[in-house]
Amino acid sequence: MAHTHAPLDYVFHRQSRPGLTHQLRTGARAGVAAGLAMGVGLMGLATTLLGRSPFYPLAVIAASVTGTGATGPVTLRAVLLGVFVHLAGPSACWGAVFGLVIWVLRPKRSVGLAWLGLVVGATAQVVDINILIPALAHSVVIADIIPLRVNDIWAERIPSTVSWIAHLVFGFGLSLYPWRFDPAVRTFD
Repeated sequence: MAHTHAPLDYVFHRQSRPGLTHQLRTGARAGVAAGLAMGVGLMGLATTLLGRSPFYPLAVIAASVTGTGATGPVTLRAVLLGVFVHLAGPSACWGAVFGLVIWVLRPKRSVGLAWLGLVVGATAQVVDINILIPALAHSVVIADIIPLRVNDIWAERIPSTVSWIAHLVFGFGLSLYPWRFDPAVRTFD
């Protein structure tokens, strides 16, 4: 008798699963958490590989928005701005992309979740650091009102190897977010 209800249970669970909006929100939260992990990783890399202050990468992120030099002393304002810009911008956006990927592909195992996270982290490196920021490294005007200056300071100040490691840490961090595994349909939500 239980066997005859199994297909109905599967349909019920499949229909009651959270939708795309839920996955995008969860992905954005995962992106912020992974962005924090990436920041901690960058702090360690800045100290060990670059011989700089652990807060140097955050100052570089802030300098890419403010246009001020990243070679001077690291200030609390620059660190907080760097954290805010990174978490509210690229981290949340790439996290939402990860949520979309999970919604579309429905990975069935945690190793699949980890690989998808690494792919999203690598894609973030290529798109943001190698394509988007260099393309926006000129004055941009939004709606003829807001002048925005994006500086390509990241590529100038952070070695490519450090940037790649940090973005892969970000991607792996996406997969460590507490995604809920639904045993009825054997996928993550």
